[in-house]
Amino acid sequence: GETNPFRTSYAGGQLSEVPLLLWTDGLSASASEVLAGGLRDNCRAALVGSKTFGKGKIQAVFGLSNGGGLTMTVAQYLTPKGSVIQGKGLQPDIPISSITNAYVG
Repeated sequence: GETNPFRTSYAGGQLSEVPLLLWTDGLSASASEVLAGGLRDNCRAALVGSKTFGKGKIQAVFGLSNGGGLTMTVAQYLTPKGSVIQGKGLQPDIPISSITNAYVG
């Protein structure tokens, strides 16, 4: 098959040449999706498993003078290449269904 190397743009780190796989699934959300998307978009890691949850909104809670509160979406996470995470999640590079004889222990 075809080989697609994953490399970092920073060559000075001790672990920059070590292959890196990140396990993702439907429970991977928010900060873990930002990390996974950043590592993948910078060609540092491949995602293995299944689609992530898709939580990419940043919300703030504001107190109101009557004692109530207001939750407001103030921003959203994007990957370095501009991919939207919210509601879509991240698709793995290597879907779990394509791994045969996998051992998790």
